[in-house]
Amino acid sequence: IKQNLDGIKKISKERILIELYKISDYFVLPSLLETFGNVKLEAMASGIPVITTDAPGARDAIENKINGLVVKPYSPIEISNAIKSLENDFELKSMLIKNGSAYAEQQDWDNVALQYLQLYDDAKKQID
Repeated sequence: IKQNLDGIKKISKERILIELYKISDYFVLPSLLETFGNVKLEAMASGIPVITTDAPGARDAIENKINGLVVKPYSPIEISNAIKSLENDFELKSMLIKNGSAYAEQQDWDNVALQYLQLYDDAKKQID
């Protein structure tokens, strides 16, 4: 066994995550509370349709039936139905992948910084 293990290179956690995204058909985040959840953006950027719950943080960045699907929390049946809908509706799945990828691309740090600057400028104009 040791001889076999010597030939295996250490694989980074990031590389494992990338490989898992590559083999996934869907990304399901059945969370009850999230901060922002970069995992949704990672899944979108990987071309995987996202299914998440209508819970704080989890639902952020997901517009239902636009760039992902949002289901009720505590509802495995709704998650199952969402997966089935993507299995049966290729156009919906394709649209979610396309829109999700576009959304994820917009969320790079340069764009986020510009959005914050615009928000700051708008708030400053209201004060002046």
